Amino acid sequence: EEDWVDTGDLTLEVGLVVSGRVLEEATKAGVPNATVFLANSNEAHAMIATPGRERGLVAQTDATGNFRFGNAPRQGLINLEVEAVGFASSQLQNQQLKPDGVNEYTLEVVRGQPIAGVVVDRDGKPLNGITLTASGLSAKTPQVATTASMADGTFVFESLREGPYQLV
Repeated sequence: EEDWVDTGDLTLEVGLVVSGRVLEEATKAGVPNATVFLANSNEAHAMIATPGRERGLVAQTDATGNFRFGNAPRQGLINLEVEAVGFASSQLQNQQLKPDGVNEYTLEVVRGQPIAGVVVDRDGKPLNGITLTASGLSAKTPQVATTASMADGTFVFESLREGPYQLV
């Protein structure tokens, strides 16, 4: 409080454009209303999480599955992750940005499968608010998802890639 530092003039650089499409893997059709996250791969000072942006910059796909970020960092490696209702999430990791080239990416998603159940104690009574994590056990299921049990002990992971998972 009452401690100010004069940093002088700040010069902001124009961010890069990162764009692309989210496609359904089976049909190659664009997926509308998907949420795409863009995060720095090494969490350097260039993109330290701002409150509300812990997962990075956010863009929505349009009716044809296209997305666009107009303010991506000018250098480094990025991770792209997509989530869409009814689909398993998908990622592209460690993508090198091209400061003088086109930064266009295609993310493919598959229809998700649910895992549901009930969390109970030793006496069979439902447990509320228990955090559950589903971790994929193969290269085809690199997904990790978290949810919590409801008042009646029920839980559901709505959309996971088909395959083996460990529930904790």
